[in-house]
Amino acid sequence: MHHILAFAFSVNATPKIGPIDKPLQDLLDTLVATGLILAAIGFVFGGAMSAVGGHGGNYGVATRGRSMMGWAAAGAALIAGATAIINWFWGLGLLI
Repeated sequence: MHHILAFAFSVNATPKIGPIDKPLQDLLDTLVATGLILAAIGFVFGGAMSAVGGHGGNYGVATRGRSMMGWAAAGAALIAGATAIINWFWGLGLLI
């Protein structure tokens, strides 16, 4: 009997547009643009560190620069794919 009652009620989550959605969307767009710009700056700065460190024989700085380039690229990929990642988890949650 308990299992029958457990499935008797269903809950739906369907987000509706509210008055605060537009300012939040503008804030999110600003944060995404800022994050991508900072990732691009980090990538360029890491490339410069790698080039200058490698040319000057300071391979520790060159390695740090290449690492910075990798982290900046990974950060940009996560920022750019954040919407797809969240939508994937939303769809996964709907399967439960």
